[in-house]
Amino acid sequence: MMGEGCFRINVHTEKKYRLGYAIRPFVNIGNTDVEFLKPIKEWCHQNEIVCSNTLTHEYPSTNQRGNYVLIVESYKNVERLFTLLFPYLVGKKRVVASVILEFIDKFKRHSRHSGLTIEQERARFLEAMTYFDRVSEFNRQGIRHNRKKYSRAFFIKKWVAKEL
Repeated sequence: MMGEGCFRINVHTEKKYRLGYAIRPFVNIGNTDVEFLKPIKEWCHQNEIVCSNTLTHEYPSTNQRGNYVLIVESYKNVERLFTLLFPYLVGKKRVVASVILEFIDKFKRHSRHSGLTIEQERARFLEAMTYFDRVSEFNRQGIRHNRKKYSRAFFIKKWVAKEL
């Protein structure tokens, strides 16, 4: 199989959540040839893994082709994907998948309406961010990852500063 893939945990703003942020597992597989991704998308469909397939970059002013990316997200879909792929993963990808599977196992059952206090939700989110930080360390690649906005330290500073 040829293509670029990335396993990570995403954090983004989400107004409908009480803390204003969501944290989810995320996998993408990219290639400049959309035909390469079609059998992978079909395999996902056959294995009840929901994914999208979109053109993410176009380079109209150069000779480069667009980059197509197959995206798998949500706790359920990433867990299913990793359960099937885990025996075939090696090296860094296997380690990152292990960390993400731990994250999924610990946090997938949490509901936005769980009755937790704001302090309990923050503590749970900060615990989830330890997994985000661990995965981010494995995924460091040059300048792009050095500029990441969110980390556990970011949220500690944000929430501690608010309480002072």
